[in-house]
Amino acid sequence: MIKNNVNRSTELKSLYVHSQEKKTRDMKIEEKQTEENSYSDRLSQIKEQIQAGTYKIDLKKTSEKMALNLLGL
Repeated sequence: MIKNNVNRSTELKSLYVHSQEKKTRDMKIEEKQTEENSYSDRLSQIKEQIQAGTYKIDLKKTSEKMALNLLGL
């Protein structure tokens, strides 16, 4: 009887860990999908602005990023 209780306890722990791992995987998948949707939305927005001739390049941000990239920072 004690052995059965130990086995059940071990099984329950295993199921709990598996459940938590599944929740973590599901959350990561959902986060990735949200990021992809956000990225896709931003690309669509930029594409529309370019086609309408209203897209503006932020030269300060662009030059800062280029300089940091060249410096390896």
